[in-house]
Amino acid sequence: MRTGNVPRQEMVKVKKWRTHDFLGERVGGIRGLLVFVILIAIGISFASLPVAALHWVPDTNVSVGPTQSKASRTTTFEVTVSYSGTSLLTVSEVDIAFQWDPTTWRISSGSTNIPSGGSQTWSVSEAIPALQPGFYSNTVTVTAKTSGDFYASPSDWSGNLQILANVPPVAAFGVSPSNADTNSVVQFTDQSSDTDGSVVAWHWDFGDGSNANVQNPTHQFISAGVYHVALTVTDNNGATSSVTQNVQVVSAPIGGGPRIAGLGAVEWGIVAVVIVAVAVLAATLVRIRRKRPRTTSPPMQRPPQIPPPP
Repeated sequence: MRTGNVPRQEMVKVKKWRTHDFLGERVGGIRGLLVFVILIAIGISFASLPVAALHWVPDTNVSVGPTQSKASRTTTFEVTVSYSGTSLLTVSEVDIAFQWDPTTWRISSGSTNIPSGGSQTWSVSEAIPALQPGFYSNTVTVTAKTSGDFYASPSDWSGNLQILANVPPVAAFGVSPSNADTNSVVQFTDQSSDTDGSVVAWHWDFGDGSNANVQNPTHQFISAGVYHVALTVTDNNGATSSVTQNVQVVSAPIGGGPRIAGLGAVEWGIVAVVIVAVAVLAATLVRIRRKRPRTTSPPMQRPPQIPPPP
């Protein structure tokens, strides 16, 4: 009868199997560790790639200005990205789009590093169409690719824009000298203003058939009289305004004498001709009168005196 002891040959086989099994477990553990390390490396590499998101990197802020503008004009918009985190923020691309414009403008490319507490500003000029005054929501959209602290995101930001109604300019001007005569060169000085923009064009009508399109013209009036001088100004949004002033011009002095309102050089010439003609006519009449023969009337005869009756 066999006892319960295992023969030596079988015991050797068992030990060899156990040793192989132990080595297999050892090898399996090392392989698992290697796989785990590889997965961590892959995860870190994926974490550094941009991922789709609709928010900015934490501690990042974007602002776009101005938020108010006028229609039918070109406005310069500024996009500012600021960072308040503890590390370095890297901006690799900034795009801006406007609701009315099919083109998306790339205002920054490459890498721009923004330190903690810092900011970066980009600008772009955009022609605003003829929009009606009012609030326009989600009009300006900014898209930027930013990364920091193993986090990256193509981020979207949308802002509102208010289109303001245009305020027309106010036309005004000054005249110098105020007592001009026909020899004076009159200076017209523009005094117009525009509270929400600027005056960009001027048109002067001097009331004597002449005009000018400069801001501060000079003009000389040939004849004395009262002239209705009109100024029309146009602002940078196309609105106009007009104003009229009466400018009185007197005749220039003749021979140092006093000036007489209403008579110019031409008028004085006519007056002189008339005076000379009247003088010649008067002298002629006097001579004709002197040449006429004088006629004498016969003496008056007294009627005969009749004696009184006895």
